[in-house]
Amino acid sequence: MRSLRSQVLSLYRQILRTGQSWPSVAEQMYIAKEAQTSFRASKSVSDASAISKLLSDAQQRLEIGVHYKNPYPRLHNLPPGSTGEQSRKHKLASLQSSASSSTSQSLEW
Repeated sequence: MRSLRSQVLSLYRQILRTGQSWPSVAEQMYIAKEAQTSFRASKSVSDASAISKLLSDAQQRLEIGVHYKNPYPRLHNLPPGSTGEQSRKHKLASLQSSASSSTSQSLEW
């Protein structure tokens, strides 16, 4: 258990150091606050496998954030139509189909 504790503290310090080196002050503050909130929320976890999973997830999030130069979490599952061009095309197609169906309905009256 002592080994896990040292790994957790080491990762926490690494995240804080990474946050201090971030270019934007707002992002520096976000990283520090997010790390504090996340680590405190997981403070009561005592199962070694759960702690290892949390460590792995935090390490992965840190690596992704550093690689993409974006401290905010990545959205893995976006709802349909929430991305740029694809969303516009979908909306345009639905508008055109609803306009054509309303036109055909008005012709039937």
